[in-house]
Amino acid sequence: MHDTLTPNVLKVEFSRKVIQIRALVALGNNLMKNNPEKNYRLLLVTSAGHITGQYCELYCSDDLSCPCNDHEFDISKVDELANKVLIDAESELVNIKLVDNAEFIKLIDVTIENNNTTTKFHQLNIYADQVIAFSLLEV
Repeated sequence: MHDTLTPNVLKVEFSRKVIQIRALVALGNNLMKNNPEKNYRLLLVTSAGHITGQYCELYCSDDLSCPCNDHEFDISKVDELANKVLIDAESELVNIKLVDNAEFIKLIDVTIENNNTTTKFHQLNIYADQVIAFSLLEV
């Protein structure tokens, strides 16, 4: 995983939800490692509907084995650019305060189901504060 520049203001901000989701993904990866015939997708329940997809580390397109390498655009680069803006601001301003930490979860091969509507995306960033519940789905 690419270690991107992190603004100081974000180094002290943590999202318990993101930490828990990453732990769940790690447990799912361990299950798949021990049972290669099984495959899991992450399920996120939001007010927009049920979102399923494959969890992807931020900035993974810098890694040669990342599934995003087959595409010319990695949506998580938005966060990297925003971090650069904050780093520039930190060099000029003192005591920057964020309204929220805006931490997000990156998924690829995404399906959103809401009522009888299904929408598919190759990549999707979901702000962690929008997740109501989460689980793993065996596929």
